[in-house]
Parts: sequence; C-alpha cells; structure tokens
Amino acid sequence: MSPSGAAVEDRLNAPVEITSCDDLKEIEACKLVGDALMEAYPDHLWAVLFQGRAIIVKLMSVQGNYGMILDDAERYSSSAMKKHAIMSGGELLERTGQKRGRWDGQFHSVIDKHGAH
Repeated sequence: MSPSGAAVEDRLNAPVEITSCDDLKEIEACKLVGDALMEAYPDHLWAVLFQGRAIIVKLMSVQGNYGMILDDAERYSSSAMKKHAIMSGGELLERTGQKRGRWDGQFHSVIDKHGAH
C-alpha cells in the first residue's frame, strides 16, 4: 500500500466522538417524525431537527423561513408523536397552498394567509 493510501485508511479507522444517550433519543424522535411525514406526504422536502425540548420541522419547498415546532416532543408516545406530526405537516402544506399527498415538484413563495410563521 502506498503511503498516501495508508493515511486514508488511518483516517477512515480513526475513533469518533461517542454520541450521548440523550442525543440518540433526539435523533430517534427526529427520524420518527421525518419517516411519518415522508410516508404521509411523499417526496415533500422536510428537514427535521431537535432543539431544546422541541422538534423543528422545516418545509424546504417554500421560500423563506417556513416550518413548525412540535413542542415537548419527548413527552409524546411514538404513536401520538407520529399523529401530531402528520396533522401539523398537513396543515403546514395547506397554509402554503400545497396539497396533502405526494409533492408535485413545485417550489413555492407564499405568505401565510393565517398570519403564522
């Protein structure tokens, strides 16, 4: 193996920081919400992250800072969290003039008619 090949192999096998149990729970909750949204509303561009005690969901097909906050996400059961995410995601789609269901591939520039951001 060439010296440069050995350096690449060393980097690939380097130890990484261990993720905490709390971080893993946050990641699992975000994955649960993201999976539920993708199943209910296929191909929409959802970005899901955990911040504080809430899950933040962004709808990336809408220009601007559009999204929703699922407060106290860690207190929901998995089934309740999924249901809440699907209902909230559908409402967000409707507020931005999109249909529930599969994404049509169109990007939107929308001002919420209800005044919420």
